Amino acid sequence: MFTWVTQGIAEPYIPSNKSEIVKRVTPSHQGVPDKSIRVNEDTYKPHKKNFSSMGNSIESYSQEEIKNDELATPVFAREIMSTSLHTAYVYASLSSGESILNKNRIRYIPIISRDNKILGIVSHKDILLYTIQLYRKSPTDIEKSQLGDIMKTKILTGYPDTAIREIAKIMFEESVGALPIISRESSDLVGIVTRNDILKSVMLHTSMNLYI
Repeated sequence: MFTWVTQGIAEPYIPSNKSEIVKRVTPSHQGVPDKSIRVNEDTYKPHKKNFSSMGNSIESYSQEEIKNDELATPVFAREIMSTSLHTAYVYASLSSGESILNKNRIRYIPIISRDNKILGIVSHKDILLYTIQLYRKSPTDIEKSQLGDIMKTKILTGYPDTAIREIAKIMFEESVGALPIISRESSDLVGIVTRNDILKSVMLHTSMNLYI
């Protein structure tokens, strides 16, 4: 389950009627199969087929016959989310936000209230684009600008027990690079999941079930 949070007010996420773009990950039988896709390498024995292309025999395989008991246990947001959060308040300056991003090598800053409720989110790209635009119009206003002026105020959030496969799907469909994680009980910000976190999880959990 996901929630839209707008200026601290939560409302349920209702997915739009989009066609299922992401389905099962199936290596192509056109040309050389993608050997980088592996599922439960210790137990899964790929079903091999021979295809003839320009007189050469090409050995390929299919993942369609994977059994449910061969799939890995689901991974949840609480297992991969970053909990050492670098946050800011709405009145923080753009320069301080940029400093937080560069110093901690992160790309997103959750903007929170005094009681740790998420109010918005700012990315490195947001600061860069806004600074460039403002510099062209009124360079003297850059120092007066605050993160609250440029933050996205409608934020898609998840919960600690949200499955990573669902997070990956929703981040793709909604074109977001980071998903703040909030507590079900208090709605406090407790973590954040980024695309990098998901990619790292895929590398560490070689048999993780990410099929949608």
